[in-house]
Amino acid sequence: MSKSAFWTALSAALFLGIATPAWAVTYSVTASQTLQTLHPGDPNAVCFKVTITSSHILAVTLQSIRFKNLSAGSGTPAQLDLELGSPGLYRDTGSGVFEAGTDPLQKQSTASGGYLLFSGLNVNVPALGSVTLFVVTNIPTAVRDGDNLDLSIEAASDITLSTALSATNAFPVSPAGSIALDGSSAAQYTVVAVGPGNVLAGTNNNLMLDVRIPANGYQTDVLQKLAVQNEGTATLASDLGAIRAWVDDGNGLLNTAVDRLLGVLSFTGDRWQVTGLAENIPLGGLRIFVTVDVKDFATDGRTIRFAIPWLPDPGVGVASSNDGPIDQVVRNPAFLTVSTADRITLGATALPSPTVRPGQTGVPLADFTVQNSYSVSKTLTQISFTNEATGPGSQSDLDHETDRVSLWYDANPNGALDTLDSFLGSASFQNGEATFSGLTRSFSPGATRHLFLTADVSLAGARDGDLLGTSSVWSRAFPSTQARVRS
Repeated sequence: MSKSAFWTALSAALFLGIATPAWAVTYSVTASQTLQTLHPGDPNAVCFKVTITSSHILAVTLQSIRFKNLSAGSGTPAQLDLELGSPGLYRDTGSGVFEAGTDPLQKQSTASGGYLLFSGLNVNVPALGSVTLFVVTNIPTAVRDGDNLDLSIEAASDITLSTALSATNAFPVSPAGSIALDGSSAAQYTVVAVGPGNVLAGTNNNLMLDVRIPANGYQTDVLQKLAVQNEGTATLASDLGAIRAWVDDGNGLLNTAVDRLLGVLSFTGDRWQVTGLAENIPLGGLRIFVTVDVKDFATDGRTIRFAIPWLPDPGVGVASSNDGPIDQVVRNPAFLTVSTADRITLGATALPSPTVRPGQTGVPLADFTVQNSYSVSKTLTQISFTNEATGPGSQSDLDHETDRVSLWYDANPNGALDTLDSFLGSASFQNGEATFSGLTRSFSPGATRHLFLTADVSLAGARDGDLLGTSSVWSRAFPSTQARVRS
């Protein structure tokens, strides 16, 4: 109807004193819902689209509208109400589809008692026109996998207009469609950032991932599987040792002395994984720490970032169907970098394995390199060596095959034991170990120097055919030479 026709009809009605025609005092409600599958935490989920059309010759105001919560799930009505989150009622600006940031918010509310009420509205329904509204929510993260969000307008009394009009449509207005909830999603996992920073080669139980695994909405669950992948450059072969998962004792801090070991993760080809778990996930979630041992000879500068993989094989398996994450990986935000700085690295140089005679002195047993990666000088005060001699005798017999062992510092430094090197001390093997203590040997920052260990073979205690050898207790991963005794 044109503006001139509208005023003509209104003037005629007022002048003649006739009753307002029927077409001017009715309204109708139409609605739609889309059948869609969304994840917990998804934003701007359109739950319901409703259009109110008025045949009144004057504009009216929508003052309130109420929706019944028809959501389906195993929870109580209150739990299903919470799954709607805090929906907003938005007015369409003309496109017919919800446009976040463009369509204005009219009111925000929460469901209670099985109903979602938007009151105190001031939504204009134009004369002989219509208004379209959207119920839009951000899907909460604490929703149960498999539940469905669904709304309806049950009766004409659920709509309040500023002018009493008669509805021409049937109620309830309950269009087909709903939102199927599918979890678990990455948004449901709470990650506490670790790093960025360095992890030292040769250290154990370095925290790499601090994550809270979600329950299944309003229901507890049971963790059965946990897997992680490394998104950095560090490799299993060269850099990464044991990977372990721990259950937080409740204080939110990793302490392997009190946190319970959940399991050691095994490498399966593309991930580290532990299965066969039966760990309860409470409603508040299960906080897990994942740690890694970094190998002694890990490559400086390589990186580590642990992530829980997603589809097609999600890294978290649970007793319910809420495995996940199913939409994207859950990762620690930062990379951590392997560092060989700020440490003392002990290495070994292979020596020939000579044949020695009882009573022979100065037999080379070990050539160790000591590398100081600190930016300041470091002083060696004590070092121990283990007796690796082999033979049929007891430990005491093997200890007495050498009268003493001597420690030397490569003072030249030419990498070879000679008369210019410094004598640091001597010791004897007792209970399979020789300890040099009270040392004051300083190593300059960035320097690499040699330590030599020699042995005086016992004239009476050395047995023909036995093998003499040592390793450093300081770093027993480094082998030394072996000398075979010949009478």
